[in-house]
Amino acid sequence: DNESKKLVAELIAGKENNLDKVRTIHNWVVQNTRYIGLEFGIHGHKPYKAYEVFSRKYGDCKDKATLLISMLKEAGIPADIVIIRTRNLGNIDPYPSSLAVFNHAICYVPEFDLYLDGTAEYSGTSELPFSDQGAPVMVVNKDKREFLTTPVFSPDANTNTDVYNVSLDEEGGILIDGRRDLKGQFNAYYRQQFQEEKTRKQNLEKS
Repeated sequence: DNESKKLVAELIAGKENNLDKVRTIHNWVVQNTRYIGLEFGIHGHKPYKAYEVFSRKYGDCKDKATLLISMLKEAGIPADIVIIRTRNLGNIDPYPSSLAVFNHAICYVPEFDLYLDGTAEYSGTSELPFSDQGAPVMVVNKDKREFLTTPVFSPDANTNTDVYNVSLDEEGGILIDGRRDLKGQFNAYYRQQFQEEKTRKQNLEKS
């Protein structure tokens, strides 16, 4: 609808790089729509229309994937819906006899070979959740169906680096100044822990 088109235009204004456009739209979807599964009747299998999800600001995995795909296409970036069997359920042989083996839906951006999970509220564009990595998927578009496997991120893409400076005073007291740099799938956990300012100090002390 006109409201969503206007929003997409505002989000991508001044961004000439398509990857920056993808990041901006993906961030908007995960931050401004809630995951709620109302899978009544046919909508247990069929997504609601993108404009309905945009208006309500909530939906299940396939609804959020549909909204993300629609907004990306409005920005001139082709994307497809992907049905996925999350990693915890194990692998399957190609071309299964039933689609019931798939339990989740995400988005695929062919230009960057990039998978985006619209339900992963605290994950960045380049931080595919662990449950979505190394998982069998079927990419669905109007021309073809393609069976693929999502990537598994390398160790270098998932690192935690801690640096602490510790000083002792004359009475035996300790002053610790520390920094933790994170990259990869652990970022989502820390964003969730420290997003709320009122609980930030308490969660930091526990950590």
